[in-house]
Amino acid sequence: MLDAGGLQKWVETRLPVAAVSNPPESSVTSQTSQTLPCPCGAPGSPSSLGNLAGYEAVECPTCGLFALHGAPRNVADLILDRSQFDGALATLRRDNYLQALQRLNELFPETPRRLLDVGCSNGWFITMAAEAMYESYGIEPDAFFYDQIAARASQVGVRVTPGFFPQDLPADWPSFEIISFNDVFEHLANPIGILRSVRQHLTERGVVVMALPMANGFVFKLARALNRLGAHGPLERMFQVHYPFPHLYYYSPHSLTALARAAGFEVVLMKPQRALSWRGSLHRARMDGERTVAGRLKQTVTGLALAAFAVVAPLLPSDNGLVILRPNRP
Repeated sequence: MLDAGGLQKWVETRLPVAAVSNPPESSVTSQTSQTLPCPCGAPGSPSSLGNLAGYEAVECPTCGLFALHGAPRNVADLILDRSQFDGALATLRRDNYLQALQRLNELFPETPRRLLDVGCSNGWFITMAAEAMYESYGIEPDAFFYDQIAARASQVGVRVTPGFFPQDLPADWPSFEIISFNDVFEHLANPIGILRSVRQHLTERGVVVMALPMANGFVFKLARALNRLGAHGPLERMFQVHYPFPHLYYYSPHSLTALARAAGFEVVLMKPQRALSWRGSLHRARMDGERTVAGRLKQTVTGLALAAFAVVAPLLPSDNGLVILRPNRP
């Protein structure tokens, strides 16, 4: 049985660690692995997966939630080539967004249907939703991506605003039938707090939609195995510790269900989604921004490996999932 108080305490205890500027590495380790209670309320402490480029990764042995702890790194020291974004992810994400919209059409066959995409990036999802006759809204904190969708918002029939959810939502925006987090929820430091805020912005029949990486996928499990053998690079890549916004959490189906219950939601749908496309493999490898000859060679080899793996990936447990949550009704 989920102990919501235990989960909330675990999240709140974690937040100061992530907010402190440049704490000593030893203090990060001691606070995470020794004092944090289990997120599902079970006795004991999370187990450490070790140091990942200055962060510590920990696992709850009961509910299977993985978390990344430590001070935010200096963004100036991190490299993310955003110019590779379209080539790397456009085909994959649009295919996955189409599946999500098909599910939403079944839940909401009649208009009006208002949708808010939190962290809407360059607007792929809200543009597709607008084409499917949803009143589409988006909020995006990254200026690079916000500027792209803002420049064509009126043309494609969407409304967007810069900033963070929920504090930067315009006061005149309505409540929504759908609030979505597409490859966003795993980056949020206070997931239970965000879900509780979501409830305040949903209509009576509203739902939450998430597309996010899952801890029960083949690649994540392989990266964990390699990490135990001393090869930390794959798990660092899964947590995106070298990017400005790392994955703070990896959820298992169990831990995500537990989190939803603690926030007053029930799971309507949880299904795997495709995590790789061979078409964007080289662009995906180049997102790390390496410009040296050796770096470019490494990117090419990585891209070819990703393309080859994408062919067989549908036969293996997927590393991405589509989740729909609905608030519990009294």
